Amino acid sequence: MDNIEKFEQYVADIFNRLYSTFPRRIEISSADLLGVEPDENFRPEPGGNNVVPYYFKGTQKIAKVSTEDWKLAIDTIRWLIDSGFILGQIKDDNSLI
Repeated sequence: MDNIEKFEQYVADIFNRLYSTFPRRIEISSADLLGVEPDENFRPEPGGNNVVPYYFKGTQKIAKVSTEDWKLAIDTIRWLIDSGFILGQIKDDNSLI
């Protein structure tokens, strides 16, 4: 899947979440868009291989998320905010509030 297809998928997911909870404010994280949750035991190593281990949500199966996919999810959220499609802020953990 190329970047534009991933972008479209993330945008659709964001708007679906917003629509289904309207008018409540919600928090959306890049991990939510990627369908993963952090491995609490992960410790980055200097000079590592650029892959962050996460679990697929609701499983104990490790999902390896590339730095590129991670950045694309974050940049999608930022683009929606910067373009005025949604209101929110990016927090330090790269989630949208």
